[in-house]
Amino acid sequence: MRRDLKDFKPKGAVAFFAGMLLMYAVMWFAIYFYLIISRGG
Repeated sequence: MRRDLKDFKPKGAVAFFAGMLLMYAVMWFAIYFYLIISRGG
């Protein structure tokens, strides 16, 4: 195994994954609160 691959950290992929999780969490909470408010809760 090459030495430069051992130190490889996929920062872009991890940042993309974290951003995607954050986006889905915001979408989920927006829909959740919309349903609560629309049902008079």
